[in-house]
This record gives sequence, C-alpha cells and structure tokens, in this order.
Amino acid sequence: MLDVTAGHSAPEGGAELDRERLTLLFVIYNERLVRTLRGRLGRRWELAEDIAQETWVKVAQKLASCRASDDRAFPWISTIARRATVDYFRLARNTRELPTDFGSEGPVGLAPAFGSPVEADGHERIALDRLTAFIRGEMEVAA
Repeated sequence: MLDVTAGHSAPEGGAELDRERLTLLFVIYNERLVRTLRGRLGRRWELAEDIAQETWVKVAQKLASCRASDDRAFPWISTIARRATVDYFRLARNTRELPTDFGSEGPVGLAPAFGSPVEADGHERIALDRLTAFIRGEMEVAA
C-alpha cells in the first residue's frame, strides 16, 4: 500500500487516519475523477486513468494540507488532477523523442519528397542549372 506519511511527521495515529481518509476519498471520488478526466481528454481513456492514478499519488502526498471536509474535497482533488494533466502534457512536449537514425532506407512508411534520392539530385541539379543560367543572363524570366 502507498505510504501516505512518507516525508510527513504526523501525531500518533495520524498515519492511520490519513490512510483511512485517503481510502474514503478514493472510494467516494475515483469514479468521478476518471469520468472528469475522460471528458477533458476525449478518447484517450487509458491516459485518463494514468493521470487519475498520478493524481491519487499527489493527493496522498498532500492530504495533510486538505482543509475541505471529505464530502466537499472534490474541487481540491480536481485541481490536483488538472495540474497533473498539465504536467503530463508539458513533460510529453519537452521530452518528445525524434528518430535520428533511419538507417540506409530512410524512415519507414514515408516517401521522399522527390521520389528516390536520385530524382532529388536531378531536381536540385535542374534548379541549380536554371538559377546559374538566369544569373549569367542566358535565361529570361517568364512574366
């Protein structure tokens, strides 16, 4: 079981009360929390459940600071969930991995811009030849 008292000093019996309160809050609000997150995240249901789990970890860590009664604690839990969602997307955005080694065949499933690499060289060569001819005055610009 998750130790809700890690890093917190609690009076005698306080850890057991925190554990009981966390269990009670989970029973009361977990389904509502997951439903709320699913509404915010659309079809990404697995992500909603992952963020709900992260939310409960944070609720357990901050339970001592919750001043709301158990029947009015959802706004507090919802705020933690909203911040956990923002943190998730911020972390995902900042740690996005881009492939850097495609091997000799390039990225799978993506076509090169000009067909094959040989065609790309041909297009570049034609463009360079036309630009050189224009600079030398050998070619007129079409109006």
